[in-house]
Amino acid sequence: MEFRTKISFNPSPLKADYNTPMLFIGSCFSDNVGRTLSDRKFPVLSNPFGVLYN
Repeated sequence: MEFRTKISFNPSPLKADYNTPMLFIGSCFSDNVGRTLSDRKFPVLSNPFGVLYN
């Protein structure tokens, strides 16, 4: 009996490295992801206009 749905997909041709600038806009989740990547020395701009709320 299978309790999971198996999904196959192709890897993305887009790859991020330490020279790839990234922009995160949205909630506090995007803030945390941006902070984590920034701490690891990725070029990140996270929520330049502040956190967005509904």
